[in-house]
Amino acid sequence: LDPASEVNFDIAADGGAAGSDYSQLVSPGPIALGGAAVGVRVRRPKETCATLPPGRVYTLATATGGLTGTFGNAPEGGLVPINFRESCGAVSQYLRVAYDYATGTVTGTVVAGPTSTTMLTSSVGAPETNQGVRLTATVTASSGGPEGNVEFRNGANAIPNCGFQPVSAGVATCQTSFAAASSPEHLTAAFVPRAGVNLQGSTSGPLSLTVTPGATTTHLQISNTSPAIGQSVTYTATVAAPSNPGAAIPTGTVEFRDDGLPIGSCASRPLTGPPAPVSAGCQISYPSGGSHGISARYVGDASFAGSLTPEQTLTVPAAPTTPTGNQQVAGSNTTHGGVSLVGTTISVPGSLKGSVKLHCTAPGGCRGTLTLTARVSSKGRHGKRRTRTLNLGTAPFTLSAGQTLSVKIELSPALHALLAAGHGRLAASLTLIEEASGQEAEQTKKVRLLQQATGGRRKKRK
Repeated sequence: LDPASEVNFDIAADGGAAGSDYSQLVSPGPIALGGAAVGVRVRRPKETCATLPPGRVYTLATATGGLTGTFGNAPEGGLVPINFRESCGAVSQYLRVAYDYATGTVTGTVVAGPTSTTMLTSSVGAPETNQGVRLTATVTASSGGPEGNVEFRNGANAIPNCGFQPVSAGVATCQTSFAAASSPEHLTAAFVPRAGVNLQGSTSGPLSLTVTPGATTTHLQISNTSPAIGQSVTYTATVAAPSNPGAAIPTGTVEFRDDGLPIGSCASRPLTGPPAPVSAGCQISYPSGGSHGISARYVGDASFAGSLTPEQTLTVPAAPTTPTGNQQVAGSNTTHGGVSLVGTTISVPGSLKGSVKLHCTAPGGCRGTLTLTARVSSKGRHGKRRTRTLNLGTAPFTLSAGQTLSVKIELSPALHALLAAGHGRLAASLTLIEEASGQEAEQTKKVRLLQQATGGRRKKRK
C-alpha cells in the first residue's frame, strides 16, 4: 500500500468473528501498510443504529509473512472514527488501532464516548546527565475539555515525582533529569480522566530521548609540594559536575600522573562517595630528589565524561646540591646533635676542593661522615630543562669538644669538568651523617648561592 491507498473495513454483524462478522485483510506474504488511510464502517443487513460493544477487539489485518509500516491516519494508539449509516445521526464511537509486528497483526479496540489524545514533548532534545528537562503533555478531547491527570513514564515505570500531574488548560508538565548510562530513554505520557468525567483516556506515542555524558572538572590537592626524601605525600583528586549537579554522580577511577605518565601505584584509584563531590586519593614517597609535574585524570564512566587537571610542580630536595663556576656558598650556623654547620665554600675551577667548616659542641666530641652533592638545572638543545644530581664525594671527620675544623673534599677531574660546563640555575645542599654521644643522625642543609667568586684572569668579551 501507499499514502494514496485507502482500506475500508466493514462490520456487518454483532459478532466478533473475523471474516464472517467483519472484513479482514489477510496475506500469506508480507504486508507493507505504507501510510495508507484506514476507514471503519458499520454495514449491517438490517437498518440498525446499535453501537458496538466498548472494549471489543477486531483483528483488521494479518500478515504471516511480516508486517511493516502503519496506516497514515492511525499511528500506534491512534483513533479512527467508526462510521454508521447517515440515518443514525452522530454516533460517537472510535476504533483504537494497535500494531503487533512480532505476530504481524493490526487490531482495533472499540472506544465509546468522547475521546482524548495526548502528545508528549521535551524541552531539550539531547540533554546531558542531570540536566533539567521539562516534559509537557498536551491533552485534547473530542468533546469538552480534558479533566484529569497525566502519568509520565519511562518505559513501563513512572518517572519519580512525575506520577500524576494535573491537567490545566489541556497541559500537564513534569521537571526531571536523566543519566546517560540508561540512554536512550523511552518516554510516554498517559492521560487518566478524573472520576465521573465521560471521557476516554489516552497515551502518547513513545518519545525517544538520547542523554549525553555530563561534563566534569577535576581538582588536585597535594599535601606537601616539597617533601623530604622518603617522606609520604598525599594526592587527592576531587571530581564534580558543576554544570549539572544532580542525582547521578561520577563513578569510576582516577589516574594520578607524573610528568604525563601514570604513577604505578596510583594509576587506578577508585572514587569514594556519595555524597558529592566524590574524591580519590593516593599516598606515595620518593627515594631521591627531583622535580615532578603531578596531575590527575578522571577517566569517566557511562554517565560522565573524563577530565584532567593542570600539572602542579612537586620538588623533592635532593641530598646536597652544589654550584658551578667560581661561586661561593654559605650555610647558616645550624647545630644538630653536637655538630654545628658553620659554612661552606665550593671553588671551581680553583683548587678543585669543597671546603665545609664544622664546629663540635658535644662534650664527648664529634665524629661522622660528610657527604657533598650538587644539583645542576640547565636547558638542553631544544629548550627542555634537565636536572642532574652530582655526588661530589664524602669525607670522614673527627672533632674534639669545642673544636672547629674545615673538612675538605677533593673533586675528581670528571666532576670538575661537569661543574665547569654547567649552566642555568644551581642549588646546593649538605648531608651530614654524624655519630654524637653514641647516636647517629642525618642532617640535610640547603645552602644558598651568595655570589660569583672572583679570581684568575678574565677573558676578553668578544
